[in-house]
Amino acid sequence: MPEYMCGNCVRYIPDLRNSIGGYCIPRHRYTYYYDRACESFMYRDFNNMYRILEDKGILYCFECRVAIYNKISLDSHINHLVAGDVYVNEETLKELCCAD
Repeated sequence: MPEYMCGNCVRYIPDLRNSIGGYCIPRHRYTYYYDRACESFMYRDFNNMYRILEDKGILYCFECRVAIYNKISLDSHINHLVAGDVYVNEETLKELCCAD
């Protein structure tokens, strides 16, 4: 039985800088990994992640900080926090270096 918290939901987009924060798509607001999930909760299992990978063509592993492009690579990140999107706030954007 999955734990019903935001971080276990595929609709939760983890924050690139804050490992316990992220954006909740259904709530349209910033939330935290351990917050109680809403009624739109959909468990972040690997069947769902495979479907997202097929749709988007790319996933991101927040623990290894690498992009995932295929199912074989996804299998090696089975116990990691993997998501189809990355939340980047304004403060993060200000700190990013830009190439000229």
